[in-house]
Amino acid sequence: MRITHGFPAAFTFVEVLVAVVILSVALLSLAASASLALRQTADDDLTLRAATKGQRYAEQTFALPCRTGAIYDSTRGLRIAASITSSDANTQVDLASTNTTRYGRKTELYTFIGGCY
Repeated sequence: MRITHGFPAAFTFVEVLVAVVILSVALLSLAASASLALRQTADDDLTLRAATKGQRYAEQTFALPCRTGAIYDSTRGLRIAASITSSDANTQVDLASTNTTRYGRKTELYTFIGGCY
């Protein structure tokens, strides 16, 4: 901003243009961050669903008499495969959950050990 005869003059066109570009970059960066956060939340939701479903399968298995077997389930983009092994009074459930995210397939492994009767 120039000062002429002691009074401030208006902003020049170049100064206004630079300010608009800086504000535009800042707003676009903010929008991109919000979009990334929403995508990450959706991926985390699938992971939580997988862990919850695995926990439910493990609890159902521990409520049954000791047995050995396998469980396969596939619903809404989430695939679960579990192997159940029993020995003496303990049951082990090894579970693999696979879901598809924007970045590819994501597989998580869980192991649950508990008693059976």
